[in-house]
Parts: sequence; structure tokens; C-alpha cells
Amino acid sequence: MAKNSKYDIHNDFNFNMAIMVTPLTIWLGAVLPGMTNWMMPGDKGLSCRKDKIKCSNGIIIPMEIAEPEGVSSPAPCILYFHGGAFIIGASARNKSIVYGLAKKVPCKVIAVDYRLAGKHPFPAGVEDCYAALEWVDQNAEKLGIDKQKIAVYGESAGGALAAAVAQMARDRKGPQICFQMLIYPVTDCSGTTESARIFTDTPVWRSDSNSKMWKAYLRNSEKPYSPYASPLCADSLAGLPPAYVETAEFDPLRDEGMLYANRIKAEKGDVTLVQTRRTVHGFDMFAKNEIVQESFRIRVEALKKYLLSQA
Repeated sequence: MAKNSKYDIHNDFNFNMAIMVTPLTIWLGAVLPGMTNWMMPGDKGLSCRKDKIKCSNGIIIPMEIAEPEGVSSPAPCILYFHGGAFIIGASARNKSIVYGLAKKVPCKVIAVDYRLAGKHPFPAGVEDCYAALEWVDQNAEKLGIDKQKIAVYGESAGGALAAAVAQMARDRKGPQICFQMLIYPVTDCSGTTESARIFTDTPVWRSDSNSKMWKAYLRNSEKPYSPYASPLCADSLAGLPPAYVETAEFDPLRDEGMLYANRIKAEKGDVTLVQTRRTVHGFDMFAKNEIVQESFRIRVEALKKYLLSQA
């Protein structure tokens, strides 16, 4: 496959191919993951089971719970929100990350199968994610989960959902979140940052697809847009749980992730900003790459700090 010589991208991530947001992508994004996830084998040392939330409004939210053998009870818990531009369902790659987190931290990981924007634009997906947080909090004893050790974790669009759920829990005086991990997160619908404007030809994710993603997600919304859709729109980022924000160097989302982290810091919040180099959006799909392995190690250490500490 042809390489992109314009940027100093690591060879493993350097290819002239990106996700296009089209009606076909939106249709396939909702259908294909469910058809292919059966190919993802179980992970030795883990028990995995499916569950679902039956909401009062009739909505059913499927989820998968991964639990390492021998984990203590009550155990810490990560609520995991997959990426996919709000339109693509969870993939085998997402499952491998869930399994890796459960084993390496160790903790219980609950992957939420929120509604996708193809049929259900904002606020459906984020309300599903918040409902999952409330369900875990309300059923913590039955699930064997420590209510004081619940973290949210999201990649890309899932990062927007995780950041929004943290804001919603603060604003609604909801369940306690001890930590939020935002991996190359979507935070800004304006598309005005430098990286959102200039990265028109980067691998995996490009500025034009970013713009179309927002149009699909916000098609039933009007300005001013809700911070629960676009987290950087929040009037205040004070009073949020400690955050870890990771960005990729050649990613349209790079600058909005940095802006989100810097705003938390400016408002006296606890935040760690990790800027990966020679990387692109979704770079961690290449599990054997040394940058990916180091990045995953750093993420796990950060999660351990907040989920396993006795403080």
C-alpha cells in the first residue's frame, strides 16, 4: 500500500487510506461489527458474559462484562465506550482492548453497546452511556463492583461520550466517577482548531470525515450545541474527576484533545496529557507496534493509580 511521505508518521501507521463518512459507511458501521465479532475468540483467564439494561423508556442497552479470574470482590470497574465516529459499532479490536484492560489492571470492564447516530443521533448514545453508569452504581453489590472505584474510558467518539458522562454525573449529582481516560477524544464540534483544518490527508481519519461525522451526530440539534455532545462547549470543566488525555500527532482531533486537557488544568483540575509522536488516529489498532505497547502500558499504570489505590 502506498505511503504518505508528507508527514513523519511511523511506518506501521503510514498508509493512504482513511474512513469515509457516507450513507454506506453508516449502514455498514451498524451492521458489520455484529456480524464479525463472533470471530473474536475468548481470552484465557477471563470470563465474559452479556447483559442488558432495560430502561424505563423501553430502550434496551446491551453490554458485555469482562472479568479476570481471581479478581477480588468488590472489584474496581471500567465503563468502556468504543469509538467509531458515533456511527460504527464495537469491533474485534475494541474487544481486545477490553480484554487487555480487564487482565492488566486487573478489574471488571463493562463495554456499553450504545445506540449509533445512523438511526439515533445525539443525545441517544450519550444518554445510553449515562444510563449504564447509573445501572452499574445501582447494581454494584450484585455485580461485585466497588462504587468508589468506577472509571470511564473512551476512544475517539467514545472519548466524547466518556467526557460527557463525567460532566453529566457532575451536573446531575449522579454516581461518583473516580477517573476518566480519554484516548484521542472528540471534544469540539466547531472544527476550527489547526489540526482539524490542516489534516486533510492523514491515515485513518481526516478533516472532511470529521466534519461529516458531526453533521450526522448533531443533525437534530441546534446551536448552541450541548457540552454533552461537544464537551469543549462546557461553560466550566471544574469539579470533574481526574483525567488522562492522550493525543496522536497526525490526527485532526489532536488539538481539541490538548485544549480539553489544558482547560481542565486551567480550571484547577487533575489532568495528565500524553502526546504520542509519529502516530495517527486509531494507531493502537496495531497491537504489536512498540509505540502502541508503550502507550498501553502507560494507560494501564494510570488506571491502576486511581482504581487500585487505597486512598
